[in-house]
Amino acid sequence: MPLKKKNPWEAYGTGYPQRIPRILDCSHTFCTECIMKIKELQGDVVECPTCKLRTLLTSSVDCLKKNMDILTAVFAAEQEEEPVCNFCASKVYPPKPARFFCTECAVYSCGNCSDEIHSQMEFRTHGVSLASAHQEATEDCSVQFPSRPSSGISSTGTTSRPKLTSRPSSGLLDYSLLPDDIDTVVPECMDHQEKLKFYCRVCQTLCCGSCQIYGAHKGHSCFEVHEAEERERRALEKLQASVERHGDKYIKARGDVQRMIEEVKQETIIVKDVARRYYRELRAAIDEGEKVLMQEISKRSDAKLKSLNEQVSQMIDIASRAKTASRNTDKALGLDYYEMLNRKKEVEHEIREVMGLLCDTTPVTTANLKCQFPNHETLVSGIRTCAKLVQPTGPPEKLSCSVNKDGNVVVTWNSPDMTAFLYPVVGYVLQCTIGEDDAFVEVYKGCDRIVTFDRKKGLLPVGRHVQFQSCAINTIGRSAWSFPYGLKVPGEPSPSR
Repeated sequence: MPLKKKNPWEAYGTGYPQRIPRILDCSHTFCTECIMKIKELQGDVVECPTCKLRTLLTSSVDCLKKNMDILTAVFAAEQEEEPVCNFCASKVYPPKPARFFCTECAVYSCGNCSDEIHSQMEFRTHGVSLASAHQEATEDCSVQFPSRPSSGISSTGTTSRPKLTSRPSSGLLDYSLLPDDIDTVVPECMDHQEKLKFYCRVCQTLCCGSCQIYGAHKGHSCFEVHEAEERERRALEKLQASVERHGDKYIKARGDVQRMIEEVKQETIIVKDVARRYYRELRAAIDEGEKVLMQEISKRSDAKLKSLNEQVSQMIDIASRAKTASRNTDKALGLDYYEMLNRKKEVEHEIREVMGLLCDTTPVTTANLKCQFPNHETLVSGIRTCAKLVQPTGPPEKLSCSVNKDGNVVVTWNSPDMTAFLYPVVGYVLQCTIGEDDAFVEVYKGCDRIVTFDRKKGLLPVGRHVQFQSCAINTIGRSAWSFPYGLKVPGEPSPSR
């Protein structure tokens, strides 16, 4: 069997408005539903997910042009698709592919629907063939059969066999088309070999007249089949309407939940942007503080180095002049006595000048240049927890109740799990079911996690079962309520004899 070629336009469709392909100003194409979702998030100016160019929607998404080339290709592909089950189409999506074709009713059906329908006595004589064989024969004969079930007589013959309605399940049988000799198709009772002409509403099954009079269904609410059929049909229709309303309620609620999911995602993006902006400012402030501190350290270091370098320069000058005076003295001593006596005064004057030069021999400053961070731990801890989520804490944990030896009720609980990014707990609220119709009423508000109810004060009803629940309070508000815990309030102690 050749493989079916994949449809490249399967994301679009001609039968559903939300799947119509539309062209943005950048010439990229998307389905109507996708553009509507982008519009809900971005407003009237939508950004193309592919090229990021923007398109202004003057009114609604319908103002955008349709991509007629893709629509033509989609229409051709839909014509080539294999037929689907006419009955599954009204119950499930996507409907199951059709495997059989009923020549009497001219409808396609899957294997399950075909077995369910043609197992009934009224339809057992219908001719059922493979859908593929019927399509080949249709192509050869150029005959088109209707794609939906028909409630009339088949156009291929004049037979009056009953046909299917448009829906299976409880409406499969069209009782207006049943033959007059209905007894020939009514099953018989296995116990009394009589026709099953009655319906027992208690047992919800068919029965015969003998079963109704003295058999297993004696005394039960039984009706004739035609009357019971109308009653049960109306009951099923009411039940069907109820279940459809029930489903519609959750379909509408699902839309609200999906919108809330999108809002949570959008809010998450906004909150993360705010947090990133805050930490960028914090990093900028830290970098600026580091820059100023480095400048101050360099300033003080340069002052120390300047003083020491000047001291070194003075020491080098004195030492150099002393060496020069010493060498001149050696030269004078090497002359004869006339010349030595003539140079003696000059050499002595030079030596006295050098001896008059003074300079500190110890460093004029020290290397004591240190930096301390006295609030380092507090500052680092504060930076790690400087952000706070605008959320209440979790509910208190391990709520429990007990009765002490004095007959007083004691309620205890543990603090909720805390994270560094939540505001701390500042108090608790305790409620008890002592209100009207066992409604919860506030009985305590404070900081304690152990609350004792004195039996003598009579706040709790004696001998009744009550439940307690608690919540934690922080700067933002109250947390969710803890899981309720109940007990029976003890009565008055019996007097001692």
